[in-house]
Amino acid sequence: MPPVGDRLDGAGGSLRPGFLGDPAYDLGVALRDWCPELLASDDPRGLARHYSALRATYSGLDEQAIWEWGFLERVSTGLYVHAMGAPELSRPFFESAEALL
Repeated sequence: MPPVGDRLDGAGGSLRPGFLGDPAYDLGVALRDWCPELLASDDPRGLARHYSALRATYSGLDEQAIWEWGFLERVSTGLYVHAMGAPELSRPFFESAEALL
């Protein structure tokens, strides 16, 4: 499972000191880079949901919020990488996002 960041308690906003935002965002971001694992899975949606559920269980945060942030980050990172001139590097982000629909 990907690392979860600095803390798992989610107290007081973000899991990262100095960053004010939804703490589920931090946990969703950590799911973003697991493209190879998802693409190799027979059930990528089930695997991603499992990771979201684990993070929710250990953090006490909302599983759906973690899932949604992870998906949004996967797509936005693909768009950013593509815009920076690396379409080949963006492809796994888009392919794994599509597999999660």
